[in-house]
Amino acid sequence: MGASGSVWDLPSTVESLRNELIEGDGIEVHNLSGRIIDDGYVLTQWDSLRGVRRARRTSLWRRAPVGWQLVHHQGTPLH
Repeated sequence: MGASGSVWDLPSTVESLRNELIEGDGIEVHNLSGRIIDDGYVLTQWDSLRGVRRARRTSLWRRAPVGWQLVHHQGTPLH
């Protein structure tokens, strides 16, 4: 779930990332932290900035045989 309230699936996330690379409209990451919550699971938290839009974000990552995979993401707008 993004800060806009949109629910993203894998194809739409990949497409959005491709567009960011082409347009150079990336997200700045601030105050990144993470903590291990279980064997093979890490919770990350950070603040993002894109233009004038700010959001607080959390992501749950799981270690899989192919590498780290995003399990859940939540973005909340900051004013």
